[in-house]
Amino acid sequence: MIELGIITFAEIELIAIVSQLFYFGRWWFQIRASKRAGRSVNPKIFWVLTIFAQSLLMIYTFMLGSMVLPFSIFAGLILSIYLAKKNIGYEGNRKLNGDD
Repeated sequence: MIELGIITFAEIELIAIVSQLFYFGRWWFQIRASKRAGRSVNPKIFWVLTIFAQSLLMIYTFMLGSMVLPFSIFAGLILSIYLAKKNIGYEGNRKLNGDD
């Protein structure tokens, strides 16, 4: 195990594994919701898991000492937050209008 200050390399890898589990979870929830709806949908939990996964991925790359990756992942995180707010609002409007 490599020591990186107060946190070990194994603990940093655990952050990456949890991030990947969040990415898998968002896919799993999307498949379940889409099968239930009979069409392709992105449930709210999809966007929440996306934001958590990207946040953890940004922390992971920052802890590895990379300066380029955290900024590019941060840009992706900002884009995901924007899309999540837009799509959650869109889904909410569809339900209010009776389009669902």
